[in-house]
Amino acid sequence: MAYYNSTDKKSFIYNGTSWEILTQDGADGVGDTYSAGTGLTLSGSIFNSVWTSSNTNIFNNNTGFVGIGTNDPLSSLHLQGSLRINDDTEGAGKVLTSDAVGNATWQTPAAGGGSFTGTGIANYIPKFSSSTVLDTSLMYQTGKRLGVGTTTPSGRFMIQQDAGASDTEPIFEIKDKGGFTVMVIYKDSMHFYVNDPGGTKAQNRGAFAVSGKNSTKGLTNNYLLVNPDSTRIYTSDTIAGFGVQNIGVSSITSYMKLNPTNYFIGHNSGESISDGKFNSTLGYESGNKLTTGDANCTMGYKAGNSINIGDLNVFIGNETGLLTDQGYNNTAVGSYALHKNTVGYGNVAIGYAALKENDMGVYNSALGMEALMSNTNGSYNTSCGYHTLKLNTEGAFNSAIGSLSMENNISGYSNTALGAYALNANTTGNFNTGLGATSLRNNTTGSYNVAVGSFALRDNISGEFNVAIGDNAMMANTIGINNTAVGAEAMKANVDGNRNTAIGDESSLWNETGDDNTSVGYRTLILSSGNGNTAIGSSSMITNAFGWDNTALGHMSLFSNTNGTENVACGKKALYSNVDGSYNSALGMEALYSNSNGIRNTAMGYRTLYSNTSGTYNVAMGALALNSNTDGISNIAIGRTPAFKNTTGDYNIAIGTEALYENLTNDKNIAIGYYALQKNTANNNIATGHYALQFNTTGTSNTAYGYSASRDNTTGGSNTAIGYNALLENETGQYNVAVGFNTLASASTTGSYNIAIGTNNLRYNTTGGYNTCIGTSAMYYNTSGSNIISIGYNNLNSNSTGSSIISVGNYAMYNTTLGKNAAFGNYALYSNTAGTRNIAIGDSTLYAGSTNSDNIAIGYTALKANLYGSHNLAFGIQALYKSWNGSSNVAVGNFAGKNITTGYSNTAFGDSALYGATSGNACNNTAVGNAALSNVAGDRNTSIGCFAAKNLTGTNAYDVVAIGYNSGPYGEEKEAVTIGSNSRSDSYGVSIGHNSEAMSARGIAIGHTAYSWWYATALGYAVQAFGDNSTAIGNGTMISDTEDNQIKFGNTSITSIKGQVGFTTYSDARVKNNVQEDVSGLAFIKELRPVTYNYDIRKENEIMGVKESEDWQGKYDVEKIRFSGFLAQEVDAAAKKTGYNFSGVDKSSNLWGLRYSEFVVPIVKSVQEQQTIIENQQKLIDELMRRIEVLEKK
Repeated sequence: MAYYNSTDKKSFIYNGTSWEILTQDGADGVGDTYSAGTGLTLSGSIFNSVWTSSNTNIFNNNTGFVGIGTNDPLSSLHLQGSLRINDDTEGAGKVLTSDAVGNATWQTPAAGGGSFTGTGIANYIPKFSSSTVLDTSLMYQTGKRLGVGTTTPSGRFMIQQDAGASDTEPIFEIKDKGGFTVMVIYKDSMHFYVNDPGGTKAQNRGAFAVSGKNSTKGLTNNYLLVNPDSTRIYTSDTIAGFGVQNIGVSSITSYMKLNPTNYFIGHNSGESISDGKFNSTLGYESGNKLTTGDANCTMGYKAGNSINIGDLNVFIGNETGLLTDQGYNNTAVGSYALHKNTVGYGNVAIGYAALKENDMGVYNSALGMEALMSNTNGSYNTSCGYHTLKLNTEGAFNSAIGSLSMENNISGYSNTALGAYALNANTTGNFNTGLGATSLRNNTTGSYNVAVGSFALRDNISGEFNVAIGDNAMMANTIGINNTAVGAEAMKANVDGNRNTAIGDESSLWNETGDDNTSVGYRTLILSSGNGNTAIGSSSMITNAFGWDNTALGHMSLFSNTNGTENVACGKKALYSNVDGSYNSALGMEALYSNSNGIRNTAMGYRTLYSNTSGTYNVAMGALALNSNTDGISNIAIGRTPAFKNTTGDYNIAIGTEALYENLTNDKNIAIGYYALQKNTANNNIATGHYALQFNTTGTSNTAYGYSASRDNTTGGSNTAIGYNALLENETGQYNVAVGFNTLASASTTGSYNIAIGTNNLRYNTTGGYNTCIGTSAMYYNTSGSNIISIGYNNLNSNSTGSSIISVGNYAMYNTTLGKNAAFGNYALYSNTAGTRNIAIGDSTLYAGSTNSDNIAIGYTALKANLYGSHNLAFGIQALYKSWNGSSNVAVGNFAGKNITTGYSNTAFGDSALYGATSGNACNNTAVGNAALSNVAGDRNTSIGCFAAKNLTGTNAYDVVAIGYNSGPYGEEKEAVTIGSNSRSDSYGVSIGHNSEAMSARGIAIGHTAYSWWYATALGYAVQAFGDNSTAIGNGTMISDTEDNQIKFGNTSITSIKGQVGFTTYSDARVKNNVQEDVSGLAFIKELRPVTYNYDIRKENEIMGVKESEDWQGKYDVEKIRFSGFLAQEVDAAAKKTGYNFSGVDKSSNLWGLRYSEFVVPIVKSVQEQQTIIENQQKLIDELMRRIEVLEKK
């Protein structure tokens, strides 16, 4: 603060603690500076200040405002900070007032005016907190700025919302006299003239709106409303988006609503929308009832008016989809299209009233005026064209394309119509296809028809399974079924014929009632009304009228036929002249050309049976075969010119070039082959093969098969020659049979009744007779040997004069010169020279023996190696295969006894029985069953059953008996007995029963799954005796491996063990040592606790490791019995407590037990002790009695 003293002419400044005189520099003050500390600078003639280091100085802003404590004065004098005015009249409670001219003085307030007290915060404008108390208000002034809710206003006036205010709490609000909001400012919006009909302000939060009301309109709805989610013009508050509405006197009508997900344009269009999205509507009440449906598009007066929840519908046109409610994926274009659809979906309707009546039908497509108009429930239909499928109601899977196609269909399904009037009259017919104008036009109920072409099947009514392709094809058909017509006017006149096929223009043109006909080619079967005819080829069967079941294939085939039936003609003019002949077959050009009434002839080839007129039952195959035949019957000729000259001969067969060429009238000959029976003039001969019986003239009843077979025969009869050159040179020999290459080729001169079958068999036979030889080179060198049977390659090859021999097999008895042997099989008895009475059947059986006798070997290589052994029987593949010196062996079965070499008296029955016998000299063994004893080398073993003793091995395995599947010991065991499938025993053991096992030496296991160990015996079902020298008897009885030298009777379910007398325990003094009298008596007995109890046998089995098996009646009855006894552990404890080594406790590792009989000993001892006590007491009593008597006598 500074002031000027006019008396002293000096200026002073207050430095905060004292007044200082200013130092002046300069004369007149112009341009001079006066220092006043650091707070004031006076420069020039204008008194000025520069704000330097504090706000306690005076500041002149040179505009008439002076500030004290501020450098921004807002009035003539602006005091920032505290003010003190002293005139010696100030006092508490006084106020500073002014008079009329502005002189200020301190005055005491007038009486009754009240006094004001209170405290406040600097810069806050005070408020009355009561009538006499001032307090801080919400308004804060800082300089030229005022703040409400803030102390840092950024402008002249600033209002700041409370930090904890909700989003719906206004920041600033102006209301009219009625309490309605005129303007309100929220955190995120400003409202002007917003309708507020008594609700909370929150309903208008986040919007900008212009609304109003006037004297004629009672509504206060918004004219303009902008929300975060919409901009509305004349719309209700519940609709999001951009919209236009009309506001009437008391109602609102929506014209347009647009938002990001829905576009609604039209009077009340989409007015019911709730959650639906992606919808677009245009038109009066279009989509009016739409609520939650999505992605619908409607255009037109009331289009899609009833859509509620349906999705993906497109309706364009006046009242299209009017009633659709839940239907989806529908498309309708055209007035009244899908008009009544409610729940149908997947439909497409384009055209006036298309699918108008559809209600529930789905996946229909209708294109055209009134297409599918009457459809209600039919589905999967397609119609394209005026009135297509117009009357269809329930028919499904139909396709109609073309004006009026399927117009009258009602319920027919799976029909296809393409073309004007196609299937026009169809009502209930199914699976029809009509392609072409008026095709199947009159069909009503017929099904499964196909018509392609104008007027095809035009008149069909109920005919089914017909196919007509071509203009006018089957035009007149009404009820005929299963017909096929392809070609213009094919079967045009057919009315009720069935199962006909006509292919070609005018094919079967006039057939009306004929059935089962087939005609292929121009004008084929044009006149026929017969049944079952087949005509293929132009003009084939052209004159047929009544013939039936004929087949004609080829130009003009069966040309003249009128009444003939069941003929087959294939080839140009085949059966050309036939009129009445029936059952003929002609294949080839002009085959059976001249036939008129011959029946049942077969001709195949050029002009076969050409001259035949009335001959019957003939077969001719090949050019000119039976060419000259006129009346001959039942002849067969196959080849080039076979039986060429035959005229009336019957029952001949000629196959091959010029076979039976010269035959004229002879009967019953068979000639097959080039020139076979070429010169024949006799009857009843058979020749098969080139040149076979070529030169035969009068010989009869001969049979020749093969090249040049019996070629030179002239008069010989009853011979049979089969094979190349068989009986080649025979001329007069009779009753010979030669089969094979060069068999009997050199012609037996006087030998007769020989049979030779095979290459070179009996090649050099001259006088031998009654021989039968089959094979290659069998009896090749035989000359005079007779009564021989030889079968096989090189069989009896070396024999020349030996007789009465039977030999069968390749090389069998190849070197034999003597008789009385029988060999069947390759190399059987191959090396035999002098051995007799041998029978060898099978490949290489008894192959090696030369002089051994009395052996029987049957089977591949059975006894093959036998050189010296005799009296052996081997039956089976490789049975006794290696036995070279063994005798008296019997082996029956494949590989039985295969490896026995010198062993004898063995019997093996079964596949691989005694197979091993590895030492080769095993003797006196018997094995019956597959693989029984298959590995043994020891002696005197017996096994019966599949795999019995299979695993018994070694030469020391002897005297073993194994009976049952897979029974027997394992390894080199001896003197063991096993009986039962899968039973097993070690040496000296006995195992009887399925799966029973005596696993260690001298064990006995008898019973199903019984098991015993060293010297143990197990007897009964599932009995197990694991303890050494133990015995377990009874169902399920078990002795563990820690319970040696024990005997157990029965399982845990046993309730009593009975016998006539008690059990005797050995007690001979001679076998007892270390005898002592240390038995505890009363001391031990008194410690015992007698109890009653029930058994828990399940727990008992668990402790003993016995698995629970099947239940049986009474298994758990023992648990119901109340027993008396002791607890073993307590008895043991009592014995220990009294120092008694009591032997009656059996402390097993699993279940403890007591031997109650041994309690007799301590009981006896206790009785003795008691007796001693009693006797001592008696002595005392006697003494006392004596004394009493003495006293009484006194």
